[in-house]
Amino acid sequence: MKIYLVTGGSFTVPGKPMKPFPSLEQANAEAASMVNILREEVDLDNSATAANWKASLEEARAARMEELGLDPETDELSDDRDGFVEIVEMEMPAAAASQQREAVKVPEDATPEMVAAALAVDWSNESEEATVHNVWHAILSALAAPHPVEAEESDGPFHVSRSSDGERHWFSARDAASGVTLPLDTRERAEALVASLNRSFAHHLRMAAPAQTHTVEAEPVACSVKPMRLSDGRTDYFVSIRKGDREVTPHMFREEYKAAYHVALYDWLLNGKEAPDLMAFGQDEFPAQAYYATPQPAVAEPVAWQSMDTAPKDGKHCILAVKEGAFIYSVQGAFQNGQWNAVHRGDVKPLCWMPNVLLPEGIVSAFAATATNGPK
Repeated sequence: MKIYLVTGGSFTVPGKPMKPFPSLEQANAEAASMVNILREEVDLDNSATAANWKASLEEARAARMEELGLDPETDELSDDRDGFVEIVEMEMPAAAASQQREAVKVPEDATPEMVAAALAVDWSNESEEATVHNVWHAILSALAAPHPVEAEESDGPFHVSRSSDGERHWFSARDAASGVTLPLDTRERAEALVASLNRSFAHHLRMAAPAQTHTVEAEPVACSVKPMRLSDGRTDYFVSIRKGDREVTPHMFREEYKAAYHVALYDWLLNGKEAPDLMAFGQDEFPAQAYYATPQPAVAEPVAWQSMDTAPKDGKHCILAVKEGAFIYSVQGAFQNGQWNAVHRGDVKPLCWMPNVLLPEGIVSAFAATATNGPK
């Protein structure tokens, strides 16, 4: 049984990778692929095929020598970067090919025990083949335990591979499953590359693994109305959204019910509460009280004369200062139908206004009793 070993070297990277193939056709195809890589390194086209790869290789080597300024008659390319490709045919004994053996993992380099066992073999046997078998059996018998492999090497597909021509050794980072071989000039560099590739492989597996979901308890969002009383007596109503120690006030209204409606909307959006009914938040309705962060006391309006620019025009009664002839009277009135109407006549021109003043409780009670029972 024959096997075909395809080996070669780059113009730029030291090392001699080697791949076995069961047929010459497959070996020629691999050789052509390697030659095309060399041709790319010297800016030639990828014209090498299984039939012409040897001639294409010579073109690539000639281009490399010209690139380096070498004389083809007297100079040679460097031994470790000579850019060669060759196929080595090997005959495997039929007995060895047909016999199935149990796979045994051995170290890249012999251990001291293995070396001692090999040296103890009788090398005077007339049959060289028998001597080789004897040496190999002695080496295996000295292999007490599998070769320890670094975790970084064993945790991934790449391992350190060594090849030799009998005089020199070359080391590679190799993935046997895919056939990828990356040649290096020293064992140390090959081991470093293997460790780096396997770490990257492990990282890729971790990134591809399904992400674990973690349930995080949501911090509550507090939505409320915050009133701010102005110096002119009016009140602004802010929509407040608070989460922990962070707060925003995205809206401000002069009408309380509008602020309350927006708070209800944010509660629906952020906290999953029931969607608010717009019609429930009218000017005369007060669901707004439920949307304050804390219960709000009634804001006492200042008891003082104020400019008519700040007077309420929502139909609310107040005290008006109205000039009648030579006198100024304080009378009840309200803004209705686009004009100020007082209790004694309509369409008055107030000079200023003030909120209604509540009478003392004693006077109110006495007035109520008089109205009910008559004067005493």
